[in-house]
Amino acid sequence: MRRGLAAALLALALVPFAWAGAFPHKTLGPASRQVPCGTERWDVKTLTDPAAGSVDFTHVKNSTVTKLGKIHSTTHTASRRPEEKVAYRIKVILDSLPTKKLGFKIESNDSDIHLAVRDAAGATMIVEFPDYNCTQGAQRRLAMKQARAALVSACGQPPRGHFRELHGSATITGVLFFDFPHGQRGHARNYAELHPALSFKGTCSAS
Repeated sequence: MRRGLAAALLALALVPFAWAGAFPHKTLGPASRQVPCGTERWDVKTLTDPAAGSVDFTHVKNSTVTKLGKIHSTTHTASRRPEEKVAYRIKVILDSLPTKKLGFKIESNDSDIHLAVRDAAGATMIVEFPDYNCTQGAQRRLAMKQARAALVSACGQPPRGHFRELHGSATITGVLFFDFPHGQRGHARNYAELHPALSFKGTCSAS
């Protein structure tokens, strides 16, 4: 009788563990820090796709926000496009325009720092700085981490989910990426971005 009661009690005690094993907890990034990471062409955005090794990181091209806004993708595939195998260096202004607000924020859906920039001609574009916890196995992972840290060091910690306007200028290096229209602040006319950013050097203050 006692053996039967003990067995029944043991079975009841194990039920919660069996239930937990059937429905494992969903992690949003590595166990060390759970953060939301992206989904839409996320491997291309973070240099974790198979073609990331073909990006020419050695010969970085000098360009401008205006010029990058005139490049058009020759293909529209989910994989890395030919134009997305080039790294560019641009000098940008961080101040908003009278008719268009810029600034930066941490995006709630993928943890990127979204930075909207412009040039003297008034052309705008977006530069994205991925969270280190969302870039495991990436090409130039350390450079991405250092670029994000340099941005935060210069401009302060951006708010999550809403924009803070900035003042200043910077030189930014990153890999060209074509996004799609979804109401993003500061997008280029062709929705070209530098995504990911690989370096940030500048002076900055927040509004």
